[in-house]
Amino acid sequence: MPNWTLEAQIAYPLITEVVPAPDGQQIAFCVREPLQTEDRSEFLVHLFLAEIPSGQIIQLTYGDHSDHTPRWSPDGQYLAFISTRSGHAELRAIRASGGESWLLATIAETDITAPVWSRDGTRIAFLAPAPRSAEEERTRRARDDAYTWGQQDRRSQISIVPFSIAPRPLPTPQPVTNTSFHVIGFDWLADGSGFAFTAASSPNADYWPETWLATIQLTSTEPSRLGIIASWSAAPKVSPDGRTIACVASDGAPHWAFAARVVLFPVTGEPAAILAATPDEQPELLGWSPDSTILYVSEVEGVGARLFALPASGATPHPLDGPAMFEPAGLGLGGHLVVAGEDFGTPNALYRIDANGGPHAHIATLPLPAEWPDAPLPRAEVMHWQSSDGMEIEGIVTYPLVYEEGQSYPLVVIVHGGPSGVYQRVFLGNPGGYGPICGLAEQGYATLRANPRGSSGYGRAFRFANQRDWGGGDFRDIMAGVDALVARGLADPQRLAIMGWSYGGFMSSWAITQTKRFAAACIGAPVTDPISFNGTADIPGFIPDYFGAEYWEDLEAYRRQSPLLHVANVVTPALIQHGDADIRVPLSQGRQFYAALRRRGIPTELVVYPRQGHLFSEPRMIVESRKRVLVWLERYLAR
Repeated sequence: MPNWTLEAQIAYPLITEVVPAPDGQQIAFCVREPLQTEDRSEFLVHLFLAEIPSGQIIQLTYGDHSDHTPRWSPDGQYLAFISTRSGHAELRAIRASGGESWLLATIAETDITAPVWSRDGTRIAFLAPAPRSAEEERTRRARDDAYTWGQQDRRSQISIVPFSIAPRPLPTPQPVTNTSFHVIGFDWLADGSGFAFTAASSPNADYWPETWLATIQLTSTEPSRLGIIASWSAAPKVSPDGRTIACVASDGAPHWAFAARVVLFPVTGEPAAILAATPDEQPELLGWSPDSTILYVSEVEGVGARLFALPASGATPHPLDGPAMFEPAGLGLGGHLVVAGEDFGTPNALYRIDANGGPHAHIATLPLPAEWPDAPLPRAEVMHWQSSDGMEIEGIVTYPLVYEEGQSYPLVVIVHGGPSGVYQRVFLGNPGGYGPICGLAEQGYATLRANPRGSSGYGRAFRFANQRDWGGGDFRDIMAGVDALVARGLADPQRLAIMGWSYGGFMSSWAITQTKRFAAACIGAPVTDPISFNGTADIPGFIPDYFGAEYWEDLEAYRRQSPLLHVANVVTPALIQHGDADIRVPLSQGRQFYAALRRRGIPTELVVYPRQGHLFSEPRMIVESRKRVLVWLERYLAR
């Protein structure tokens, strides 16, 4: 019987958010765990507190609903948070000392998100779409609700409620912005007179290149725009002294591969200042030091992650000591830094980071569930190799659980999404990711998780190196890693498989059109035809940006890089898996490739997962999809 069952691993307690208290003596954090009953299969998130320095962990919320996004009051006595106990997301509060929570704001049939306290602790602002009008409700009931494509998404606006203990009656949220634009992120101005916020014309993911930064006063109906920032990480941070708004903004023309700097915008509207570049040029802004002289950012660094102190003066950022890998990271109102760190053999745990550059310190580790596998983890190591053009590539090799030096094993190549994703030093028992690493190792497979050109964590030039070249240099990078493992004697060249999700699905479907070396392929949510993808996905600007042209401008580029148009070359049996609610890579992409393979007589299956989007959200669907991978590989790789 296998020990590393997916049914057991799905219960891994994943830390999803960390938020230090203003005095740095407590950490509010969130933990995700599955709920699986006869009629439910979903992940729930609940609030916990960790005490410093004792490391004692206290669970604050319970129940068959989720409580998440904790935010400390400025005095550290209360936590505001988002709860789904009513069936939709509402705003609640709880004392940091524990007890019952109470409702602060709710909007019928509408989810509240992103709570932010005013600096005096008297008000809380949040984001939510405007309630449907009486006319909208009438047309819905009458089935007379045709809509214009691209304009049906409800735009979020900033609203405010006063903070009080168990208010009766509940205050009506007061909107600050209108619905002529969609607010993405915001922060209070220091004096409480208004907000700095980022917005775009639509919540659709394809509109991020037009994101702009603005301020608005509570007494005004129109914002004052400070400039276009064209950013995914559109969460502005107002300095403690109130003079400056920090924001991550595209460095030059916006591209999906994304390169950015932290930019400082004076509240008074004076010219912005661009701060020094971070090594990967993809900083995630955490916030300011209490004296308004330093900004703290996190960033991917190869297979790990790094925190940086970024001087507001424009000087070079300097790294802070922390775990080799962490996600997430949090900065408290008092300037205290905390991360959830992990490594191949270490589950996620809480660590305190010294903002002055001293060594990091372990705070607390969550216990693994009682049903956690009582089995050793496989051996994993970081590997480097040279691609066909001499470019150095990094990846992660995991050995079979029972490994003998000098013996060769079947090798499963796993390709990440993005293409600007990256494989990192995450805990091997974490069930996240398409490839079930421990299950594969237990069944005797070696795995290679490569970070080919186009991946994050290796600098701007590396991340942009697959422009107009999907399936070219990146494919050769991966195959060079396979060749290196074959040359070492670890990989059996007769028993190779490839798998991946999203862009990894593209690469898996592309690879089997380019080589006959793979005995099996598992292809998840793949882009298989760039032209039809552009017309059906929610991000029609994505591939034209990578390919450098629309298909009507350079049809040959789309033909050249389409797995579907090279399907006549395929001999590899292929399992295709896709969620039927996927709008990022629509189900039609998987269906097209399946139909072509089937008509050619190639062994293939298409498994469709109800209700699942681009990333699966239901525990049973995740387990089922990964188990099918193991069965498919066993069918075609077993001797």
